[in-house]
Amino acid sequence: MKEKEALLYEPTRNWLEEQGYKAKVVGGTRSIILATGPRLGVSSVEPDVIGYKKEEYSEVLTVVEVKADPMYLFDGIGRCEVFKAIADFVYLALPERIASQIGINSLFEPMHIGVLSISSEHSVKIKIEARKNYNQDYLLRPVMIAMVKSALELP
Repeated sequence: MKEKEALLYEPTRNWLEEQGYKAKVVGGTRSIILATGPRLGVSSVEPDVIGYKKEEYSEVLTVVEVKADPMYLFDGIGRCEVFKAIADFVYLALPERIASQIGINSLFEPMHIGVLSISSEHSVKIKIEARKNYNQDYLLRPVMIAMVKSALELP
């Protein structure tokens, strides 16, 4: 299953870069970990693909969770909910065959989670636009931004 997900990482990274981000595939590298503590029953979660950019006076962080198997869709949604604590925008990237079954008026819209559809030719389209998260964890966010900048080798 992870092999199928890994095939979607690069198209997702490329899409983020087309949006003006410096982007990196971090899934499976253990280079960026968000410690969750005892609240979630797991000690940490790792984003699959991250994007970072500066806009005027702010830093923008986008996290993309990738799922290739519909059996793990709710796991992906749960991870996206965790990433909303520190990221401005959060997307769930899915193969087109799965994303095409998600309606525009699905649960993703009110959750502020975007959905990316990745075709078999690896083109990426926005199925549902992510909305900016304003409930960021201001204690964790600077730590995550520092980790991301370090992974991207930014000053």
